[in-house]
Amino acid sequence: MALKGLCSMQTAISQHVRAIRSIRTELSRRRSPGTANHISEAVSAGIDMSNDQALLSAILLQIAVVAFSSSAAASAQTHLTSAFHILNELGYLQTPRTMDLFVAKMLVQRFAIVDLGVCVYHRRRPRIALDTWFVRAEHHAALDAGQPPFVDMMGCSHVVFTFLVRVMHLAADVREGEEGEEGEEEERARRRKADAYGDAIALETEMRLHDLENQRKLAAAKEAGGQAAAEAFPTALCRAFTHAAFLLLFRRVFAEPTPSARVQHSVATVFACLEDVPVTPPGGAPGTHLAAPGVDSASGLPFYLAAREAVTAGDRDWVRKKHEQWRRVYPNPSRVRLMEVAEKIWQERRGRGPQEEVERRCEEIEKACETYIF
Repeated sequence: MALKGLCSMQTAISQHVRAIRSIRTELSRRRSPGTANHISEAVSAGIDMSNDQALLSAILLQIAVVAFSSSAAASAQTHLTSAFHILNELGYLQTPRTMDLFVAKMLVQRFAIVDLGVCVYHRRRPRIALDTWFVRAEHHAALDAGQPPFVDMMGCSHVVFTFLVRVMHLAADVREGEEGEEGEEEERARRRKADAYGDAIALETEMRLHDLENQRKLAAAKEAGGQAAAEAFPTALCRAFTHAAFLLLFRRVFAEPTPSARVQHSVATVFACLEDVPVTPPGGAPGTHLAAPGVDSASGLPFYLAAREAVTAGDRDWVRKKHEQWRRVYPNPSRVRLMEVAEKIWQERRGRGPQEEVERRCEEIEKACETYIF
C-alpha cells in the first residue's frame, strides 16, 4: 500500500514490525501437531483456517513483503525455513490428499512459488525434493485445474514449474560436484556431475517437446486472429517461463557462455513472448480493457533473468523500456534492484579480458544481490 501511495511509509514499517513480532510470538507458543489428525480435521473444516495455517500464511506473506520492498532480503531464508518446517509437520508435503483441501493446497503452492523465486536468484537448491508428490507429473492437470489453479498463481503451468525446479536441482548437483572434486570424494563428485549432465539432456528433450506444443498453440491463435489472438497471452507467458528454464539449464548446468547460440535463442524467445503480454495500465486507466489485467505481474522472473543475458544494444534498450513500463504499474523496489544488476552485468561484459574471468565477475555481481522476485 505504501508503494502505491495508499499509506505512509512510517505506517507500513510499523505494521511490518507488528507482523514480525506476532509471527515470533506464535512460533514460540506453537506445538507440533499430529500430522494424520491435522489433515483429517482440515477436511471437515472446509476452507476455515487453523492457527497453524494462519501462521503459515503470515510467514509467506512476510516473504512477499521482503520481495516487494527489497529490504532485509536475507531474512527470506529464515522465513522459508520456518514455513517448510510447518508444512512438513502439517503433512502437506507427504500426501497428495493435500490437493483436496483448498487452504492447504493454496499454502503449498504459494510456498513452492516463493521458494523457487528465491532459489533462482540466490543460486540455491529448492527445498521441495524431486520425489515429493507436488513435483510429480501425474498431478499436473489437477493442480492447474483445481481451485486455486496453480497456473493462475504462478503465471505458468505446473509442468513448466517442475521444469524450473528440476533444473535448479541439477544446477545444485553440478555445483556440489565441483565443490567436492578433491581427495577421496573426487570420484563420487565426478559421477554426480556425469549423472546430472545425463539427466539434463533428457530434461532438455522433454522441455523442447512441451515448448513446441505451446509454440503451435500461439501460432494457431495468431493466425485465427480476433478474440483467440487477444487471449493467447497466457500461453505466451508460459513460453517465457519455459525459456527461462532453458536459460538456467544452459547457463548453470551446461555452463554455456552468454553469447552462445542456444542462450541467445532463449533470450530472444523470452523477449518475444513477453512483448505479446499486455502491460496493465497504471492504476487501471479508464477506457482500457484486458482479458486478465495484472497477469503481467507474473513476468518478473523470466524477464529479469533473461535481461542479464542480453548482448545487443537493441535488446538492452528494449529491456530498459519494458522495465520502465512495468515499474510504473508495479512500483516494486526489487524491480529497480534487479534492473541495476542487469546494467552492472552489461557494463562488465563491455570490458575486456578472458571470457572465463568475465563470467566469474558477472556471477559475483549476481551473488552480491540478495533481491529476488516471483
